[in-house]
Amino acid sequence: MNGNAKIPDANGLREAASKHMVELLTTSSGVVEIDGKDIKEGRPDEEIFRFDGALDIIGHIMNIYLRRLYKSNSVESKFMFQALTNSQILEKLASEEDFSAMTEVYNQIPAFICNLPIPSYTSKDSISPEQSSVMSQSFKFLHKFYLEFESKRDARPALLNLLQLTYNGGHDLGVSASVGEITPLTNQFVRDTICDSKSLDVIIPQDMKMICNDIIFAQN
Repeated sequence: MNGNAKIPDANGLREAASKHMVELLTTSSGVVEIDGKDIKEGRPDEEIFRFDGALDIIGHIMNIYLRRLYKSNSVESKFMFQALTNSQILEKLASEEDFSAMTEVYNQIPAFICNLPIPSYTSKDSISPEQSSVMSQSFKFLHKFYLEFESKRDARPALLNLLQLTYNGGHDLGVSASVGEITPLTNQFVRDTICDSKSLDVIIPQDMKMICNDIIFAQN
């Protein structure tokens, strides 16, 4: 080992990690429409693991570690969300007019959106500009393609996460909370309170506000 070798500082390591994430997301995301190829093709079944592609891996890291350990304005959170924006993966997909009937995109992207560590509606943790960019692109994808899913309800978990309602219906209640402490998830509550909340201002497209309830309360 060269004793004169310069050891990268924390910022340098984050920058290198961010560049690596962008490269993987644009070449080995696991999304055929982004990679231009199926990275599973020609590989034996024993090589196809739970995380097959960068999007799955990054989603898992963000959901399991970033969501639990780092606030939205932390440098760790910001550089990961910024890498997603820099990869343009969500932007490219949302700009498509349509996909093939056999595409996995309609399952892959909503599942990934569910993993995004979005602070809950009642949290004091504000949405960072880096999160805002990814959330906006995610809203656009759901708004454009939700009718192409097998069911409108397939978009519900991803939409609830973007609307900051993942944690206990958005109220951060403990397991001992009484019924009286729970605000029911109703059409009016979503429309008047959530969709028009200050935290989602300019993030959620106006047209998307009109169909949120249609997705959340869809029966088919």
